[in-house]
Amino acid sequence: MSWYLRKADQTTYGPVSFEILRRWAADARIVPDDQVSEDEATWLPAPDLAALEMDWFIDLPEGQRYGPLHLMALAELVRDGTIVAANRVTHRPTGLSHALCD
Repeated sequence: MSWYLRKADQTTYGPVSFEILRRWAADARIVPDDQVSEDEATWLPAPDLAALEMDWFIDLPEGQRYGPLHLMALAELVRDGTIVAANRVTHRPTGLSHALCD
């Protein structure tokens, strides 16, 4: 089955396999505002596709929340300096929250 990714600027990528789509989510290449589709007619917010495992929110110091993102995307954002290990993260399905470095 082929999948498509549509960014906020309406740029569309694909067709790609679901494994590639999942890898993009883990690599922080899919963000909360992106959409995915199997047919380019019906689009779904990427975080709503449970199999992408975009289950984590980042609690930012200003009281804002960013996400949800894939767990591996959090590591990528720490590596590139976008977030720091002291940021708190919340698991969307359980509501459990802790510092990223815990």
